Amino acid sequence: MQEVPVLIVGGGPVGLTASMLLSRLGVRSLLAERHPGTSIHPKARGINARTMEVFRQCGVESAVRKAGLPPERAGLIVWVRTLAGEEIERRVPTRSSSASAALSPARNCVCAQDDLEPALRAFAEAQVFGALRFNAEVTACEQDSTGVTAKIVDRRDGCEMNVRAQYVIAADGAQSRLRRQLGVPMVGRENVYESVNILFNADLRPWTAHRPAAFYFVEHPKIRATFLTINGVDRWGFLVNNLSGYGYHMEAFTPERSADLIRIAAGIPDLEVKVLGVVPWTASAHVAATYRSGRIFLAGDAAHRRFRAEHRRPRRPQSGLETFRSAGGRSE
Repeated sequence: MQEVPVLIVGGGPVGLTASMLLSRLGVRSLLAERHPGTSIHPKARGINARTMEVFRQCGVESAVRKAGLPPERAGLIVWVRTLAGEEIERRVPTRSSSASAALSPARNCVCAQDDLEPALRAFAEAQVFGALRFNAEVTACEQDSTGVTAKIVDRRDGCEMNVRAQYVIAADGAQSRLRRQLGVPMVGRENVYESVNILFNADLRPWTAHRPAAFYFVEHPKIRATFLTINGVDRWGFLVNNLSGYGYHMEAFTPERSADLIRIAAGIPDLEVKVLGVVPWTASAHVAATYRSGRIFLAGDAAHRRFRAEHRRPRRPQSGLETFRSAGGRSE
């Protein structure tokens, strides 16, 4: 049986950051992630200044900034009728203002999650005290007065191993298996509204390059939606909130219909659009009744659930980049 001071369950941003922080303190840890690699969906993009301060302390800030967009390429928020049509308003958000810059040496950053996670993983794997295992699923944890015994299954060959840890950090996502096993209830409101995220390729520079923004809010009679900047060139997100309020339903968002809605919001009927993925999700406002049960601590989406995705999130394999599938969303 392998023994380690801390077992981290989940290899998303929270689990990887936990590994880095423990390594910084000289505490050995083992991270187990059931997927073969990091996320290949860019769902989360905004990193606030406080998180960047943590990355700065760990020594990974520069790598994250290199993976993301420089501030001048996402410094605005813009409201439009359509991308090619009337501009209603543009603003510099507080987090991007000079006043905000005076408060901390670490500025906020726009870095898509599928770019962020590989940077964090590479840094975490380079640390002496942190070990990472992907394709490794923690199927059970039993704790006693002196520690936690976890069963880990290798998803490639089905081999099992037991790990004995003094403490466990459960960073295994909104549908946390460990939280359910512990019987920790979620407090708050479920099913607040329905939304859909669409990942697509299209060259939007003719309508965005002169006003680089993190968000382009579209106020169109047929649809209210948001263009989300990923690389600011040809890779974008498209978010539609409150579907039922505008007469839409999740089932209607086929790739073809999604491309049509993107063209309507862009105001460009002949725009070349390649839809890479459609991710329906339902917003929730849930928080765990407790963040700790004995020697197991809940962290990240395992402790506070903001949404429930309808499909599971695809992941990068350990080498190479697999083709994007139409699943996504952090639902594990």
